[in-house]
Amino acid sequence: MEETFYVDANIFLLGALEAGELGEKAGNFLQLAIDKKWKIYTSALTFDEFAYKVLKSKNKEDAVKAITSFFSIPNLTILDANKTTTWLAFNLIKQYSLDPRDAIHAASAMQSRIRAFVSEDKDFDKVKELKRMNLKGVKS
Repeated sequence: MEETFYVDANIFLLGALEAGELGEKAGNFLQLAIDKKWKIYTSALTFDEFAYKVLKSKNKEDAVKAITSFFSIPNLTILDANKTTTWLAFNLIKQYSLDPRDAIHAASAMQSRIRAFVSEDKDFDKVKELKRMNLKGVKS
């Protein structure tokens, strides 16, 4: 069976910026996704979060390399956040008290019928339509 995951921005950020155990686990997950050709999805919002933090944390040359690597993941689909997505996000804010960014991520996954949600953010645990998996919970 083919694995399909929605990957939250924090996984990409940990892989690019964190030198510790979580950074290593994030990098390993992304490499595993590439090697096993898992289908991984994320929102266009992830690019904003990722590029902003990488550009703030690294010199420009290293930041450009990290952003290029993000775009080079062969089995990554970046989902549009459109009016339907934002309305669903608004409903998730009302229902689960998510912050707007988290609501857009959750709505993007739900709109694409993706239940497996990889994130270190426990706020997604309250969204019953998703099954959050932290980096320890992703099978290899």
